[in-house]
Amino acid sequence: MKNRLLLLACFLVAATCLPGQTPGQPAEPTVYTSAQILPFLRLYDLEGLSDLIHRGSDVGKEVAVSFNDYPWYNVPFKMMRVEGDNVSLKTDERGYYVLLPFLPPTLEKLAEARTFQEVLQTLVPPSRSGNEAYFNIMYVPESTQFLELDKGNIGLILTAAYLYQDRIVWVECEMHYKQSKVARTVATPFDESVIQIHLSPKYK
Repeated sequence: MKNRLLLLACFLVAATCLPGQTPGQPAEPTVYTSAQILPFLRLYDLEGLSDLIHRGSDVGKEVAVSFNDYPWYNVPFKMMRVEGDNVSLKTDERGYYVLLPFLPPTLEKLAEARTFQEVLQTLVPPSRSGNEAYFNIMYVPESTQFLELDKGNIGLILTAAYLYQDRIVWVECEMHYKQSKVARTVATPFDESVIQIHLSPKYK
């Protein structure tokens, strides 16, 4: 009887594995290619992209993406999250770059910013109602709290991505604050900043 139960258990484990998958090994994730993704991004068709990603899955799914086609292999995004009416691209190092429906800021405009608040307003224009919805994806509440509570040497990072002239533009703004004896806010000037703006190749 024990041998029969053991044989049945082995059969059930084997039956639940995908072809080429060993028992106990998780299923390989679907990897979406640039050929699948870029047509939706070209039109900023987030609804169509969401339909592609969420076919038979839950909202908020994070999926693997691959930009391996020449000359896209230098684009660092490895993951993409589609949730509601927004899309975020993710690298291995910097976390999420929410895809914003605005024109990308210029380097000159970012260089003029002297506070966390000014950098944020340059990345996300405050003129449109509802723009605050992007703040959670950009970790703005957490960064604000950290800035207000910690008086030591700290660094804060804001990241964002945009679509411009058939390119993906991604921006990193790293702000450094020296130790302070008084409480800081988002309006407190930082001591220095490092700004990086990257442009992908044009869509094919």
